[in-house]
Amino acid sequence: MRDNNYWTGFVGKLDLAKHARNFPGGKRMIHGSGASPEHYSYGFCDPYEIQGLMGGVRDDGDIYSDILRSRGYDQIFHRDRRSRIVYPGIVGVSNFSKGKTDLRTITLPDRWLYESCKDTPLPLDCHVDYIIGERAAKWLTDVDTVGPWFLQVNFSAPHDPFDPPSEYAQRYRTVSMPAPIPPDYTGKPAYIGRRFISDSTDGIEFSRRQYCALISLVDDQVGKMLAVLETRKMLENTIVIITSDHGEMLGDFGLYIKHVPYDSAARIPMVIRVLVHSLVKHQHSPNSLTSMQRLPTMRASV
Repeated sequence: MRDNNYWTGFVGKLDLAKHARNFPGGKRMIHGSGASPEHYSYGFCDPYEIQGLMGGVRDDGDIYSDILRSRGYDQIFHRDRRSRIVYPGIVGVSNFSKGKTDLRTITLPDRWLYESCKDTPLPLDCHVDYIIGERAAKWLTDVDTVGPWFLQVNFSAPHDPFDPPSEYAQRYRTVSMPAPIPPDYTGKPAYIGRRFISDSTDGIEFSRRQYCALISLVDDQVGKMLAVLETRKMLENTIVIITSDHGEMLGDFGLYIKHVPYDSAARIPMVIRVLVHSLVKHQHSPNSLTSMQRLPTMRASV
């Protein structure tokens, strides 16, 4: 798209920064910019990446860590991340094919996810997805509309450890959640029934409430961006696409996170708002679409 004179921007998590450490001259992020040399090689004119949040605060120029540090919340965030059970459990058994503990023999304690998806101790304006939403809204406020533009925004939520701000979590504290699909081990390998990732019924319902709270947080950030487009009279000439890279098991079949081809993890929605003058009417399609088909689909609609 950049080669076709689009001003291309990115805000959020793209997982390119982690590879920049091996890039010649790019051992660190370009300090204070949210960018690395690798971002530009992938076609972004104006990148702003926040690295993955699976650990604590980083010291390699990560923009989110810099923001937390400047506001005095870096140690609070770092201690909170390290206190969540899910990370010692998952990190300790990763890459089992390379000599570490076989993932299939691990049984984590009950309530492991329940105790990991507590509310964030940070104020709302320090939550990573709030910051991503604010930065994306600013990008849309500042972008020059003389030529075409493209903005990709990747939120971290909804993603484990399900740590919504308390003001969002409160909305769902007493909301009843659908029961998980019970596991059926008929014809499955024996290790599937070892309860690798198990939790109590209360824990599953709580994690689902936290998950919904994070969706509401992201929904509000998307609303900010749409409001900017409407204010600048760009909404009716902008294609808006909302989707995700994967779903979440949330206790279905006794599982959490992704890694399996069940609908809960693999069947995700993709919503497209096309140009107002388009002849395409509102419709719903049950057909599947792979990630590799997204860009050609977008290009065909421009």
